[in-house]
Amino acid sequence: MKLFTVVPVEMYPETLKIEGSQQPYFRTKEFSGIMKKIEKNFLKSIYAADDALFVGLTCSGTGAMEAAVINTLNETDRVLIINGGGFGERFCKICKTYGIAYDEYKITFVLL
Repeated sequence: MKLFTVVPVEMYPETLKIEGSQQPYFRTKEFSGIMKKIEKNFLKSIYAADDALFVGLTCSGTGAMEAAVINTLNETDRVLIINGGGFGERFCKICKTYGIAYDEYKITFVLL
């Protein structure tokens, strides 16, 4: 059984400042340059070998969730999904779509 947990995270103030600006289109040299810089800095930060590979996901959060499921699980696995809302529901739908057996533990939040 594998357990995936997803939690909300705080954004850095500098990220919030640029959030409303136009983002570079992904089929441009500018975007490719940004991705190459990210790749170089990431591999350097983990002291990766010169021939190490980097895969950057240029997709939505759902795309990343789907990539995590289809690259780590198969039809013989069974997973436990803690469903506390949107992310948990999305993991359930993705697993169902790919025929991954799962047990869902649904959490209901009560505001006091």
